[in-house]
Amino acid sequence: MLPIIPEESSANEKRTLESETFTHAHCRFYMASTGIFRHMFAGNKKAFLKAAEDVKNLKQKPSDEDMLEIYALYKQTTLGDVNTDCPGMLDFKGKAKWRAWSSKKGTSKEKADSDYIALVEHYKEKYGF
Repeated sequence: MLPIIPEESSANEKRTLESETFTHAHCRFYMASTGIFRHMFAGNKKAFLKAAEDVKNLKQKPSDEDMLEIYALYKQTTLGDVNTDCPGMLDFKGKAKWRAWSSKKGTSKEKADSDYIALVEHYKEKYGF
């Protein structure tokens, strides 16, 4: 269980990733406070963060398969190999996301980072930006 203190909460109000869903702002706060960003990127931090913002502003919503691919590369870049158990059989969406991320197992963070940026550029052409 990863502890996290959302930006708008007091220091005494700790929450966990398992108990609630957090926005990207919360995740950025957690990642910055734990130094994950420092170890996550060699030189593509700005390009990766720009790509992460750009993918949210595509003109058309990508297909489910394309969304799973971008999700898997994002998770592999930010966290590395899958570090959770596969969700239960009735959690179809969670299981699909877990399988996509698990398919990247063994891919270096640097490779996932460059693949993510290239894929977002491809999606910008494919879906419009």
